Amino acid sequence: MRMKYAVMGAALAALGSTAVLAIPLDQSSSAVVEPHLQSHDLNGIVGKKVLGKNYEFLGYIVAVDHKKATAEMKIPTGASVELSADVLVDDGDHVTAATISRGDVLAMVQKSGQSNIQEVKVQ
Repeated sequence: MRMKYAVMGAALAALGSTAVLAIPLDQSSSAVVEPHLQSHDLNGIVGKKVLGKNYEFLGYIVAVDHKKATAEMKIPTGASVELSADVLVDDGDHVTAATISRGDVLAMVQKSGQSNIQEVKVQ
């Protein structure tokens, strides 16, 4: 199979390099795309810890709703919030919610009208 390449020699020569960079044009992107959870995959995440966008611990998944494609997450203070399956990625021993921070979770709890929840730093 013959591949087409884009040669970046002129650009590199302008920078004082004699090396030539060849990039295959007809190969698909090598970027890794994490699959988001579908409603039929939700049962596998019950009981797993949830890590946020900075890999901070957010809580545990305690229940799922297949019809709404959501998961209920219980946070350490005892409150719970509903998360869409679209923001969750099952990473084996945990679930990642890469777009949600701990502050976002606290805002969701306050918006839901649950009891006055305050974050406490435990050392």
